[in-house]
Amino acid sequence: MPKYFTETGDGSAGNGGDGFTAVGTNNTWPNFRSVSLGAKTFDNTSTTSTIQARGIGTDTYAIAQTFLEFETAIDDAVSIELYLYCESISSDGATISVLEGEWTGQPVDSGTNLTNRCNYADPWTAETSISVGANIISLNASAVSYINANSTFRIMIVEHHMMSDSTPPATGDDHNATFSMADHGTASRRPYIEAKSLKSGIIRIPVDFGKITLSSGKITF
Repeated sequence: MPKYFTETGDGSAGNGGDGFTAVGTNNTWPNFRSVSLGAKTFDNTSTTSTIQARGIGTDTYAIAQTFLEFETAIDDAVSIELYLYCESISSDGATISVLEGEWTGQPVDSGTNLTNRCNYADPWTAETSISVGANIISLNASAVSYINANSTFRIMIVEHHMMSDSTPPATGDDHNATFSMADHGTASRRPYIEAKSLKSGIIRIPVDFGKITLSSGKITF
């Protein structure tokens, strides 16, 4: 089963990179999600990345989203798993959703809203619990179709409060988690996706007794 890693080095998007984007401002939660809010933090060189949904005060929030970009070469995948190593989770907890990344070039630019950088309408996972340590997350059929049709596989990971205009984080709550990225010094903590394909799969048919009869057609390996 092929594994694909994000690239080490500068981690630039458009080159199989990874990192995170973050912004904090005074605005209503729906506007915060959907309008251009000026300059944002952009980091594609750190050994770790973060997701966050924080309620600072009345109509004052901070968010962070992690992006991953993989250069792939597969057209017959039947399943995909995303590996993430979580370094820490805040005391308020954090759950994630994995989305299709829709950026070209860098995943964030000053003055461009974050919601148009990923597909919230068709998430690649449901709301998913994570824990400190290794996390293996199964992506859905939409992600499988995408990887089979595209040579660049972009992922945006968000804290689940970001999925709706009606679910802002409560004032004083800070839902965040930190993940290892491609430049992390421990190789086993670096993120990757693993795709199972029809070619790489092995079919084992246990036979305790009796026989198998093929009435028509053929079995091809």
